[in-house]
Amino acid sequence: QEGVIITDVKRNSPAARSGFKVGDIIIEINGERIINEDNVTSILSDSQVGETLLFKILREKKESALNLKLERHPS
Repeated sequence: QEGVIITDVKRNSPAARSGFKVGDIIIEINGERIINEDNVTSILSDSQVGETLLFKILREKKESALNLKLERHPS
């Protein structure tokens, strides 16, 4: 099984506001297939605050698309 399972979504976080839920499986970000967590980390680290990424996820065996706008991490 390719993809990365979301195990935690903080309340009121950008991910929560975008509709991500625990148990969702990220299978693609901006058209790039996700094999493991390293893929997600490298895509996020190459992205800028304010950029919107298109995530393709699996939820209950159905594919969905979610947009996530990157925000500055609160210190």
